[in-house]
Amino acid sequence: MNILVLDDDDKVCQVMQLMLSGHGWHCSVAKTYDEAVNLTLITKFDVAIIDLVLDEKHDGLDFIRYYRDKHPDIVVIIFTAYPYKLNYDDSKLANKVFEKPLDHTELIDWIKGKSMQGDMCFKHDNALRVLKEDIKEIKDTVIRNADRGQEMYNELCGPDGFLMRNEKRMGACEADVKDVKKSHAVTIGILKWAALTGIPSVLLAFGWLLFNIDKISKLMGD
Repeated sequence: MNILVLDDDDKVCQVMQLMLSGHGWHCSVAKTYDEAVNLTLITKFDVAIIDLVLDEKHDGLDFIRYYRDKHPDIVVIIFTAYPYKLNYDDSKLANKVFEKPLDHTELIDWIKGKSMQGDMCFKHDNALRVLKEDIKEIKDTVIRNADRGQEMYNELCGPDGFLMRNEKRMGACEADVKDVKKSHAVTIGILKWAALTGIPSVLLAFGWLLFNIDKISKLMGD
């Protein structure tokens, strides 16, 4: 967690940095408004501990308004020897106001409480992100399966699908069978005529076989 301390007192900055760093937090210190603004250009802070009175040009509220405008989720702590100078609207800019002299134990406990809340929110947000990713993956899988299902349907039942190809093939076979039946009927008629006229039936049958050899070969192949 990144913490910014803004106070014009060198000793206060040193003590705060030592204390906060000792709890595993990254602490940056600034003594002026401009120094604090420059630090925010390179680091995003989670907590800002701000002294109310700085110099004649800026006070702590000026910095709070500046940084809250850019990062509304920043946790702001004001510590001041003049809490009575805060009006109602100004006090709403801070999450917590501590009066000097500062009780360090109370400050640390309060920050830890906020940190735990932040961890809970982070875990919730992370679980929500994972859930959204899982939902997206499920949707993508459904879409892929739907597309594959359509492809399988087209392969089976489409205009060039398996069923249509076999239906066309069956139609061709039926036509060939009809041709063979017709040829068979013609052959029977020829044989009967040969029997009546005395022409050798073997010659007639051989002639018919030559005439229909292509159709018979195709039928046997199917």
